[in-house]
Amino acid sequence: MNAEFRQLLLVGRRREKIEFIKEFLTEQVALQLETICRKKNSILVSLKYCSGCQCQLKAESENHIMISSFWFPLGLILEADLNSEQKWLDSSLADSCGMVLFLCSYPWNTAEFFENLRMIPEHLYQNTFHYPVQYCVIRWINPNQQFGSTDLVNPEKIIDKLPYVICEELKKSSETAFLASILEYPIYRSRQDFWKAVSGYSKMFAVVAEEFRRKFEVWHQKTKEFPMDYFPECPDYLGIYVCYFSEELQQKFENLTGHETFRELFSFSGIRESGDIVSQYKDKYYHKYSDVIFLVADEIYKSNIQKICFWNLAEDVKQLHSEIEQKYYAIFQNEKSAVCPKTKREYQNFLHDSKCDIHFTEKIVHFINSDMMHVIYDHILEKEKILASFLYQDI
Repeated sequence: MNAEFRQLLLVGRRREKIEFIKEFLTEQVALQLETICRKKNSILVSLKYCSGCQCQLKAESENHIMISSFWFPLGLILEADLNSEQKWLDSSLADSCGMVLFLCSYPWNTAEFFENLRMIPEHLYQNTFHYPVQYCVIRWINPNQQFGSTDLVNPEKIIDKLPYVICEELKKSSETAFLASILEYPIYRSRQDFWKAVSGYSKMFAVVAEEFRRKFEVWHQKTKEFPMDYFPECPDYLGIYVCYFSEELQQKFENLTGHETFRELFSFSGIRESGDIVSQYKDKYYHKYSDVIFLVADEIYKSNIQKICFWNLAEDVKQLHSEIEQKYYAIFQNEKSAVCPKTKREYQNFLHDSKCDIHFTEKIVHFINSDMMHVIYDHILEKEKILASFLYQDI
């Protein structure tokens, strides 16, 4: 989004958009705009405030004109894509606007108008959380519109009923029903009303909440696949998560349960004079490999929450590390203590009889491949539970 201006995207019929822009122009510039629009079927028009003159039109490029007007509010820029063949959602402007204005002027083109509104859910979903977007239906009676003496319709009465009519239509589909709670319906009768029409933020939270709900639902479905990727005991286990690692991290991950790791850990030179052999194994392994364990856990956790995370991730990861550490030490709680024999031969005989090195290896392998994955998954589910409790209460 342009840092200097709040960008507004004008949506409606081509003629309707031209007439609306002319509301802010002098007669001379309005004629220039009409001339350009007759010659070009596809043109981008930008309208912004100008303090130095009443109104001027400048060609920015072959298919883009910038209009500066004293009557347009400061701090805003109105963008209108006058390509009659293109849907507003497909316009490059849709990616950067802070507000979408749907012109609804008499006589109403119901089919086209609702087709434009039905694109909002996809636009919401495409938004990347960098900024919230507002959606406004501008209720407008074109002053240049001529009404016949035999017309039985009162445009003013229709304008008053318009929000109700739109809401009822949108509620007919589960895909668009939520739009009734996020649309705003300012009335525009003259350019003095424009600032009032576009400056409201009354439903901003509803827009952000709905946008987040949709992202949450996609993420929720994705979390259901976690066991298949990470739990060896799962019948549908695919074991594909290691494919997400970099080559360097992949090697470090394999070293956590590698033969050389345990050979070094169980060597007599590193364990002699220990008051408790298993406790020594446990502390030595954690001291040397906890950083790698956390790197692996971080990679898995972040890859599974990155599309939904908006909280303090650094603090969250610290908590996850604490939970992993607690789980690590918990798996050795019931181990019997044993003093290390004084000689290497006695130590080897002890290992042969007690199999404590084999038992320790099995516990570490199970911890890395299963216990840690369950800790990560439980942490994700806790986040999911908290988010759901907020998202699915009445707003």
